[in-house]
Amino acid sequence: MIIQEKRNLLNSPIFMRVKDGISLDTVAEFEDKLRICIKIEQNIFPIIIDSNGGCAYSLISLYEIIEKVNKTNKVKIATIVESKAFSCAAILLSCGTKGFRFASQNSSIMIHDVKTTYSGKTEDIKADALETERLNNLMYDILKFNSNNVNFKKIMNKNNFSDLYFGSNEALNYGLVDKIGVPTLKAKVCYSLEIE
Repeated sequence: MIIQEKRNLLNSPIFMRVKDGISLDTVAEFEDKLRICIKIEQNIFPIIIDSNGGCAYSLISLYEIIEKVNKTNKVKIATIVESKAFSCAAILLSCGTKGFRFASQNSSIMIHDVKTTYSGKTEDIKADALETERLNNLMYDILKFNSNNVNFKKIMNKNNFSDLYFGSNEALNYGLVDKIGVPTLKAKVCYSLEIE
């Protein structure tokens, strides 16, 4: 019910915290909260990130939803890292609406190749390795698109494909964030009543 959801907005704006690993539950929560944001006409949906990463497939789901939202311009997706954004969380950070991606002054961001724990028959492992390579290339393509056209795969190659850590200033230089600092979130609520 829209009236009830607008009334709830007085107490707390809709936002999301990503603390645990990015998973299918994260995607479901994101979709539910995004739907409410659109329904109540909340113009910015903040995602506060303090995460070690998560599942690449779940990240792809989030990425595709965010891309659709960014094209419609109904809601701005603000990504805000408070402490750390590692692995998939670093890519999620980069997916926010341009101009609405933030990293706290002392935050740490880390990217790396897709990691797997496949086992089984030889042919299954070969097939899984090809899928991992495809996912890895997709992750680097997303980062390149969301950054200042930075080729992170080339940087990772120079880094011997070790985990690549950097701070908020480097994230800003790479174009993965737009501003350093945690923004203040202020809710403004307007009602429109009609009597018939």
